[in-house]
Amino acid sequence: AALPAHAADGDSWKATLGSAGSKLAEAAEAGHGMWVGLVKRKAEAQLEVELAALAQAAGAEGGGSALAGDIRKVWEEAEVAVESEDGEVKKDRILVPSAPLPLTYRTLFNIATAIHSVQDPPLASAVRERLLSAVLASFLAALARLPDALLESCEALAVQLFLDVSLASHLLAPARSNHSPSQAALRRLQEFIDP
Repeated sequence: AALPAHAADGDSWKATLGSAGSKLAEAAEAGHGMWVGLVKRKAEAQLEVELAALAQAAGAEGGGSALAGDIRKVWEEAEVAVESEDGEVKKDRILVPSAPLPLTYRTLFNIATAIHSVQDPPLASAVRERLLSAVLASFLAALARLPDALLESCEALAVQLFLDVSLASHLLAPARSNHSPSQAALRRLQEFIDP
């Protein structure tokens, strides 16, 4: 007769333990949700400050040409083969972006640091993906607010941002996705790049 009572106590204990585990999981999810929001807001604030400085630099004396010169300082020379209209292949050397802008680098580095700093409880892949998607959306929204006049005055900036958006999308968008907002941002930047 004592065995069924013990079994009932064990079931009760398991139910209590299961309930506590469920509450712990809910608390961790809520904490991770707040953390995602905090990291996203920090990235947005940093991007706004850096993009405002970029726009201010373009608006200063010398404007777009001075900004283009600064951007091109970190580009690398590459050799390309171009076929002329008469079919002759000519080799040409051009400058191409080889690294992201500091603002993009800092955004990506800060996200990686934030993810790495979470030790316990470990981040679930869904939380990590939510963070990456949120920051990518903020990054694209901040770039979308850049005035067309700024991109028109500085083709080098449009080319550089094309690389930055491609890199950020590759690193932050969900795997195996054709991220539509990223594609829209790339199409917008292409409008300011002379083919």
